[in-house]
Amino acid sequence: MYAPSASSIRQGEKARLISPWMNNTDGQCLSFWYHSYGSDVGFLTVYKRLLSSNDLYPLWKINYNFGDIWNAAEITIDKTDEPWAIAFESEYGIGYFGDVAIDDVFIRNGNCPKLGSCSFESIDFCTWHNIRSPLDDFDWLIGHGQTDSAFTGPSVDHTYNDQFGYYAFIEASLPRQPNDRTILESTILMPTSTIGSCFSFWYHMYGSIGALNIYLNGVKSTEPLWLW
Repeated sequence: MYAPSASSIRQGEKARLISPWMNNTDGQCLSFWYHSYGSDVGFLTVYKRLLSSNDLYPLWKINYNFGDIWNAAEITIDKTDEPWAIAFESEYGIGYFGDVAIDDVFIRNGNCPKLGSCSFESIDFCTWHNIRSPLDDFDWLIGHGQTDSAFTGPSVDHTYNDQFGYYAFIEASLPRQPNDRTILESTILMPTSTIGSCFSFWYHMYGSIGALNIYLNGVKSTEPLWLW
């Protein structure tokens, strides 16, 4: 779903996409991907709507040019004792260059995990992705059990500690060459509070390998946060 989001003569005008009414909830997770692109892009806001009052309660809001990429969002819908709905609202910004789009909207039971968390057990990268750029020579993969190359890689995953659990890995054997690298990047994460956030992960490094580095893109720095 797409809406233009920039027009010098329509600044402030809004378009809303509203879901059907849903039953009361003990907590559900709204997840979607959004595309917010252009120097003059306007606001994209997500509201919860209640049947009794028909009022709109803001849950999430952005107004930023993230570039020509899709980013993930996950919002926990708190306990509600009456029918409710979700509204996506796009607002025109000033200028001529900007659009917003949403895709893959899902509502599932239970609270949302922390955005960026992933066990890889769904056989995908959750909200992470392989980047496509001149800096990237190959891709991260999803696997389980032993890898194809002998004397490399894990034999079990960390989540379940067995050969049926999944994990993300790279195949560093041929045809890979020295200094080849691949980058797995998270979706855009919103600014943290003053106390910061904790990023944790488990890693397995076995065989004739190079380096594993962690970078924080928002700092625009070439210095890794962590390296091994």
